[in-house]
Amino acid sequence: MVFLSCDLGLFAPIMNTRSFWNQLFNSYSHSDAIALMLVADSNGSSPGRKGFKMAVDIQGKMIGSIGGGIMEHKLVEYCKSLLASSPFQSFIRLQIHRSGESSDRSGMICSGEQTIVFYYLDRNWISANVDKLNTSKMIVYDQKSIRFESEISIQDEMLVDIKNTIWCIQEKVELNNQLYIIGAGHVGLALSEVMHRLDFELHLVDDRKDLNTLQYNGFIEEKNKLIVDYDNIDTLIPEGKSIYVVLVSFSYRTDELIIKKLLSKNLKYFGVMGSKTKMKVLRENLTIQGFDKNQIIKIYTPVGIDISSRTPQEIAISIAAQIIQIKNR
Repeated sequence: MVFLSCDLGLFAPIMNTRSFWNQLFNSYSHSDAIALMLVADSNGSSPGRKGFKMAVDIQGKMIGSIGGGIMEHKLVEYCKSLLASSPFQSFIRLQIHRSGESSDRSGMICSGEQTIVFYYLDRNWISANVDKLNTSKMIVYDQKSIRFESEISIQDEMLVDIKNTIWCIQEKVELNNQLYIIGAGHVGLALSEVMHRLDFELHLVDDRKDLNTLQYNGFIEEKNKLIVDYDNIDTLIPEGKSIYVVLVSFSYRTDELIIKKLLSKNLKYFGVMGSKTKMKVLRENLTIQGFDKNQIIKIYTPVGIDISSRTPQEIAISIAAQIIQIKNR
């Protein structure tokens, strides 16, 4: 969906809750104070969706986004003015994305609305809470404080209860989405470049230590570049609803070996690059060898959304689009 005049800020990525708070604690550990904006609710064609967050310090250093555009710009300046004055009490502010409203106009014309909660967080608060994120499973926001909880009491990702100036917002702390790219060649390099801009923890896996595309890959942290024996790859790749795997290895032989090792794992996404003919043969061979058909059909192959991609860069974009599609279902 496209929002006219409501584009997200290019340099203000939307992160999951855990990633956002990790970056906040890392970025503002020495700041005197910051203003936090949390989108508590949204409806209609609002660019800022429920759960979006943004932090701002008095110099204008920002992380996250509440929707971008003129609204975000004005509220960033507003936060800077709040911080310049004095500590402030938490409050709620409505933003209406329609012209002609008598109050609470955001300056946008998307026709939706969003409710934003503002918090003042000083250095003492950051120091007192920085270690709590590691063990937290839920965050509770109310008019008095922000609290990190070790137990979850909600089913939904976010539960919001607002009554005028009284509110209670409960939000699950998600696991970090992890993408394992198996194959550090040209497609692996291109996919690393695309995915490092998204909200994923990236790992690059190969069995060739002197591969030039592996050495040139500056999009993945060195500690997450792994040279392994593919015979043992099943011990490296974890399971879970936050684990994504893309197999773009060197040959049919390594593809088949790796698929056999990973096929029984519970993965959020398992994509394998290959032509329709190659993957048809591979699937038939796996079936003949007795592998579970229900597991075989879970493989996304040929990998990526069909956009007639040809170059490594185009293939990477098609894979990234499919991963986003699966993640946001």
